[in-house]
Amino acid sequence: ELEEIKPWDKPIYDERMNARWSFVFTGVPTIGMRLITILSRISVGFPIVDFRDVYLEVTDDQSLVKAVVAVKMFGVPVELNVQTSLSPDTSDPDGVMMFEHFEGLIL
Repeated sequence: ELEEIKPWDKPIYDERMNARWSFVFTGVPTIGMRLITILSRISVGFPIVDFRDVYLEVTDDQSLVKAVVAVKMFGVPVELNVQTSLSPDTSDPDGVMMFEHFEGLIL
């Protein structure tokens, strides 16, 4: 669910959602958030893995999402891409709820 304090009306229908977004972790940890936490802890203890960045890209009229976890392993840049599709929850009159469907994982 998008934040209750939103910068525009019905954000799921607004083209400004198509952007690169930084993560802010709140609430109950998901599998993805746990993976990111593990990667960041590994990068501190093992210099062979250097955790670089994590971000979310929303594209294609708010219908595609790519979560990217970037690391360097043995000095070589590697990206883990988790791809999902989004669709609006038409029963939500506020335009803040979406359904997410896992599409694939690319390394």
